[in-house]
Amino acid sequence: MKLNILLYIFISILLAEDSVIINEINYHSSDEFDVEDWVELYNTTDEIINLENWEFKDEMDNHIFIIPSGIFIFPNDYLVLCKNSALFISFFPNVTNFIGEFGFGLSGGGEPIRLFNSDGELVDFVDYDDENLWPNSPDGTGPTLELLYPSFDNSLAESWGASVNYGTPGSINSIYLSNNQENTIPNEFIIYPNFPNPFNPITQINYLLHNSGMVKISVFDINGKELNVLTNGFQSMGNYNFIWNAENYPSGVYFIQLNLNGNSQIQKMVLMK
Repeated sequence: MKLNILLYIFISILLAEDSVIINEINYHSSDEFDVEDWVELYNTTDEIINLENWEFKDEMDNHIFIIPSGIFIFPNDYLVLCKNSALFISFFPNVTNFIGEFGFGLSGGGEPIRLFNSDGELVDFVDYDDENLWPNSPDGTGPTLELLYPSFDNSLAESWGASVNYGTPGSINSIYLSNNQENTIPNEFIIYPNFPNPFNPITQINYLLHNSGMVKISVFDINGKELNVLTNGFQSMGNYNFIWNAENYPSGVYFIQLNLNGNSQIQKMVLMK
């Protein structure tokens, strides 16, 4: 039985400070694209958030998916929780920022889904539906539910729309890109601070492309000498991450440079052996 609206009003007062939100929901796949259920989380902050021991639940308190250790979500980045990893990979082979599997299905008629942090605090909830102002095409015809814009109140039906095609797990929502809500999509890219930093000898580098183009990522030493080219080629808009193994380099300060279509950004890295 669904929680009633008065209880939701009370819970909303107790919500932890905004950090990670539920941004996209696939609750009833089409027969032609049956990837099973998945939910996308989005980090609204400028901080790296450790999701270890966070819990995802549906309306039933005994339906619990505990996020394992070693799972972080980077600033303005995404993480998909899926019911069936094998199916998810088969339908979305290019999406790597996902984990599974939660051992329960999401209701085709709508229900509350909830996210708790490691202290048991309610971080976010969405009581989605397939009627009463909610778009109904995500109920079995292919599209997903997508939040129109990350700053919108995701507890409101009017803040959601139906995705283009089968959704955009792990990247910017298709409805946001197609409608250009508030005209705030920057024509730029972001390279985030590597993590961990300092590191020894492996670190993860994440970046976001708001435009497609020729991407070159290089590592430089403190004297400006290019030591390594990590990638050099065309990439579509979206979120990317990769690992740099510096086991063959000495301790010191290094710089990672991302160049997109002639424009560049740099982040400092510290290798400490």
